[in-house]
Amino acid sequence: LAKDEGLEADWIRLPRGESRTCLTLVHGRGLPSEINEPGPPVPPAVLMRLQSIFHRLLRGCRFVLLCGRLPPGVPPDFYGLLIRLAGREGIPAALDASAPALAPGLAANPALVKPNAAEVEELGLSVEPRRWRSTLDHLCAVGAGEAFVTLGPRGALLKSGALAWHA
Repeated sequence: LAKDEGLEADWIRLPRGESRTCLTLVHGRGLPSEINEPGPPVPPAVLMRLQSIFHRLLRGCRFVLLCGRLPPGVPPDFYGLLIRLAGREGIPAALDASAPALAPGLAANPALVKPNAAEVEELGLSVEPRRWRSTLDHLCAVGAGEAFVTLGPRGALLKSGALAWHA
């Protein structure tokens, strides 16, 4: 389907399994429940190939977005490694991940981090309104250039430079 849409793609086939299944069930007042399988394990040789492809594809990129839960077999710092590779090429990266990849990814200094409320709490931070500013400040202090936190029905937070917003 990607090829039919004119999108370039470098596919890496795993020795076992294809992909994980992610389901979103909407119920009640439209509130979603997510069911996310972990996916098949990724062997080290496949990660090395992915890293090589990533590095090659950086040429011509202006921005990199890294998102999703890491599958079994992928070290928690893998997103951090990719953020640093992009940074060496002068390419900013955004990170949208959960534990255990979120903290080491933040330490690699992404231009933007986009956790949701549950992911912020995984870091030991609060999403209570009185703590919003300190949570945003902390995300930037530990590495993010800008922080964008989604709060579900309570909206979202953004810190960019010295300014912070809730919408």
